[in-house]
Amino acid sequence: MKKIAPILLASGLIFLLAACGRGEGGPKAPAAPQGVARIGMVTLVDLGSTHCRPCIMMMPVLASLKKKYAGRVEVRFIDVDEQPGIAKRLQIMTIPTQIIYDREGNEVIRHIGFFPEDGLAAELDRVLAGK
Repeated sequence: MKKIAPILLASGLIFLLAACGRGEGGPKAPAAPQGVARIGMVTLVDLGSTHCRPCIMMMPVLASLKKKYAGRVEVRFIDVDEQPGIAKRLQIMTIPTQIIYDREGNEVIRHIGFFPEDGLAAELDRVLAGK
């Protein structure tokens, strides 16, 4: 009986992980609320405020990425003061928050705080490459 208990425990754990969606492929990323991501195109959404210093620091980064990835990545800024409903649906607790959606509108990356341009560009390149 002592030898069977660890096997049963391991089997139960494997079943539990699979049932929770942690099996092959992992959990499915949440889809963007309607109108947030542009379906058919990778989308970068920056959620912030015009009254937040790190958010203001993100503005030139977003402008540069919008030019660099024109036609390949949709770059959007959502002011959480003006659109609190979207912030609530996306469970935004801290700003700025950047979310990258794949071409199907699934969230693939979420970052909180200032995100330097080179790091953000590397993440966009990875998503564009399908990795």
